[in-house]
Amino acid sequence: MSKRIFGEVSDSELKDAFENCNFGGKDPRDVVENAVLKKATGYHNGSTSEAIIKHLGLVKKNGKRLTKHGQRFLFNTYSRLREEAKREPVT
Repeated sequence: MSKRIFGEVSDSELKDAFENCNFGGKDPRDVVENAVLKKATGYHNGSTSEAIIKHLGLVKKNGKRLTKHGQRFLFNTYSRLREEAKREPVT
């Protein structure tokens, strides 16, 4: 197993966390990013997505708050999406 990067979730971690889960055609990374954002802003997650973000160590064991890893993951996600939006051409 490779060394975990603080604030990142690898593709192999996602694959492991989503084993036997079916979110239709949704990308697992999108599901996790949305669940972490909802947790940070006080919204409710479904039980499966909640279990997945706990399994990935993005929320505390009591499920009430993000861990430092989860906070950094959310910040990294926001930063990445912001940079992608800057590069997209305006039509």
